[in-house]
Amino acid sequence: MSRICPSEVCLQLVVSVSLSASVLVTGMTGYEVPTREDADRMTRKIEKIALNARVPDSDSRLTQIQEKEVNAYLEFYSSEKLPRGISDPVIRMLGGGRFSGQAVVDLDETPKPTGSNNERESFNPMNYLSGQVPVSATGIFRSKDGAAQLELESAEIAGLPVPIVIIEQLVGLYSRTPENPEGFNLNDPISMPLRIVEIRIGEGEVVVVQ
Repeated sequence: MSRICPSEVCLQLVVSVSLSASVLVTGMTGYEVPTREDADRMTRKIEKIALNARVPDSDSRLTQIQEKEVNAYLEFYSSEKLPRGISDPVIRMLGGGRFSGQAVVDLDETPKPTGSNNERESFNPMNYLSGQVPVSATGIFRSKDGAAQLELESAEIAGLPVPIVIIEQLVGLYSRTPENPEGFNLNDPISMPLRIVEIRIGEGEVVVVQ
């Protein structure tokens, strides 16, 4: 029997949101510095979600996850799994499905485009920015019946407002893998794994429904 790797699955979901949502940690009201204990609690909850997926049960199973647990997991256990050039992801849960967060992006490490279209030239910030910069956005996460959709509302690079399409390009470039050479498209619906039916983002917490 093949072994499920729930931490990899959860990380993919969290990073997808974190790369497309960010606010600067400095001066954020109510931000709690994550600890390794928080990260360990998140790991145990990921294992619980994976276990729930294996149990045939018609009753809903809920797993409540705190914002600080997600951020602690990202800080202590995800650094080696993030795309090259991405660091310090932070996510805030604002309630009503809305989110924001932070990722520092090294624009000098932007992956080179493939194919006939010169995406690097069309990626506007590359024309006037370089080095490590904070990338920020806010948005809403909708989910139902095992499918989810991200919708960005605003975005900034180095404190400068930018069109949302720029963040979509950035996420696409940095999320490319040999298995998915086109990268992650923020406009595509997300098929949630592990029999997850819904993810409810509240204020400072998220509830995973299976």
